Amino acid sequence: MSDTVTYTLTEAELFSALWHTRRSNGRLIVQTVLLLVLGVPALVGVLGGKRDAATLLCGTVLPLLAVLQWVWPWAEFRREARMSAAQNTPLTLTFTAETLTVANETVAWQNAVLRRVNDCVLWRVDGQWIVIPRRAVSDALWETLLKEAEA
Repeated sequence: MSDTVTYTLTEAELFSALWHTRRSNGRLIVQTVLLLVLGVPALVGVLGGKRDAATLLCGTVLPLLAVLQWVWPWAEFRREARMSAAQNTPLTLTFTAETLTVANETVAWQNAVLRRVNDCVLWRVDGQWIVIPRRAVSDALWETLLKEAEA
């Protein structure tokens, strides 16, 4: 088997890869719970008529931060995906029975770090994720990628 594929990523593929590789749901959930535990009682106090500065600040800012920490990354990843897709840079990968190659990096299949995300497989190379969309590879190669991603 020796396959060489060249493709350009879409904005949706780039966004999906960013969303699944650059955020930590566990940390965000803990932060959201803490912000809401502190902010909701203060918000109730503000709505109940308590108008001191600390209650007003905690009751408005903390719940707002709880929401923004989820919305802000979404907006930033959208912007970054849009900018990267606009560059329209083609990516060429070569697959053999023993290795995967991108640019000057060649990795043996058994050492490749692969992860499935929606209709793509992400390949970790030199600290970066290479996105391999389903549409860019043959059925046989896709099955091999999925098998390695699950291993």
